[in-house]
Amino acid sequence: VTEPLVILEVNRDELGAPIRLETVLGSEERFPHLYGPLPTRAVAFIRTLEITEDAIRVGDPEHLDRTGG
Repeated sequence: VTEPLVILEVNRDELGAPIRLETVLGSEERFPHLYGPLPTRAVAFIRTLEITEDAIRVGDPEHLDRTGG
C-alpha cells in the first residue's frame, strides 16, 4: 500500500443510507456495512492506521473542522 491508511469515525445520523451488520466469509464476527455512498459530512474524525510486521498503531483522532476556519 502506498497511500496512508486511515480509520474514519462517522456520525451515523448523517449517513443517509442503511447500515447492516453482516458476517464475512470465514468468520462468525459481524461487521457494519454501509449500503450507499459515504457523505463527507458524516465523517467526524480521522485516525491514522499504521500496520507493520510487529504492531498495529492507531493514531489519535483528528477532528474535521467544518466551519471553514
